[in-house]
Amino acid sequence: MDNDEFINLLHDSDLIKVELNRLENEVRGANAARSVGFFEICSWICSISTGVITSLFVNKCSFTQYNE
Repeated sequence: MDNDEFINLLHDSDLIKVELNRLENEVRGANAARSVGFFEICSWICSISTGVITSLFVNKCSFTQYNE
């Protein structure tokens, strides 16, 4: 029996299929959690950047208004 035949034999087993499906679902869940975390970090960075840009704009406008 070569490797391919052995793997095919394993894949025909219901227990192996169940375990492979469980592991696949676990990986998908981990990927989804990472995606949510990534988008939360991006949102946080955007809100900080917006605040910094707004502050710089307000400070620049205030500075030019008083120095004219």
